Amino acid sequence: MQREYGIDLLKIVAMIFIVLDHILLWGGWGLCAGQTGIKGYVLESLDAVCLCHVNCFVLASGWIMSRLEFKFRRIVRLWMEVWGYSLVFLLIWYCFPGTHFSIKSLIKNLLPISMNRYWFFTQYTILFFAMPLLNAAIKNLDLKILSKVLIAGFFCFSLHPFVFKADIFSLKRGYSALWFMYLYLFAGTMSVKGLFQNVKRSILIGLIVFAVIGGVAMLHIRGALLSGIELSFDPNVFRAYNCPFILLYSVALLLLFSNMNISSSRARTLIAMVAPSVFAVYVIHSNPLFRGMTNWNVFWGRFLDGHSTLVCAVGTISSAMLIFVTCILIDYMRKRIWAMILPKLTSCIGGR
Repeated sequence: MQREYGIDLLKIVAMIFIVLDHILLWGGWGLCAGQTGIKGYVLESLDAVCLCHVNCFVLASGWIMSRLEFKFRRIVRLWMEVWGYSLVFLLIWYCFPGTHFSIKSLIKNLLPISMNRYWFFTQYTILFFAMPLLNAAIKNLDLKILSKVLIAGFFCFSLHPFVFKADIFSLKRGYSALWFMYLYLFAGTMSVKGLFQNVKRSILIGLIVFAVIGGVAMLHIRGALLSGIELSFDPNVFRAYNCPFILLYSVALLLLFSNMNISSSRARTLIAMVAPSVFAVYVIHSNPLFRGMTNWNVFWGRFLDGHSTLVCAVGTISSAMLIFVTCILIDYMRKRIWAMILPKLTSCIGGR
């Protein structure tokens, strides 16, 4: 299958959004922080722009994987990457003064998925083993049936928890394998069946702007619009991945990037080099031991509280880019080292 550089670029952008969102969220300035003033609105808007990131990753997987043969080694390769980085950070952590060996810490890092150290990868693993069934449904069911399933899923998984207080399907604001399966089915249907692929670029851009502004606006006017009705006033629903605004934003971005024509050979080469290491950015900077060693939360909390609006906005965006590039380089070196070691290991094993 021909490489889709637009989808690879979407993954890159989504990962930069994840890093930026983690700077804001773990620094205490997430969308539901309730900060006021110009700085609050600016950082809140930055956060709102980033909130499509997880949905975009899953949608991108559905767009591509729904047309590929299911191969178990893909999840094994990702698991080994998670395990390897977790073990490295554990060894570095024990080199720090004042830290000592702990069986509990060792188990958590040797079994990062079972301990839910990386919530996204834990849920993605469940999605992965559901992919053969989802792919079969996408390929064999009629578009009318799939459309009905997607519409029903929207009302049950996106609209219902956004409006009412009860999370009857335990979606946990989108931190759920069930929500991932819905996104995968959505993207796979668009990719294989051609759903929504004729939407004009101007309309997609308009939907993106509407979704971002609408989500932020609803955060502030929800009480005035919904007062007197038994509805959820929890601001967390506007940060939920299954929020209708964020779903609309994510799907529009997927369609926009899927239709992107990247003709530059240099741009294609760069995207092809960076995209395979994007997952490593998440694994490295989200590691709890890494966050502890860098004192991430305290550092970003002080930075965002102690500087002007312009410095905070420029600083967080620049820092997110720097962290992204640094993690990409780390993973590039990891691959180079492994490429040098693997032939020697193979020859040693073969010689025996």
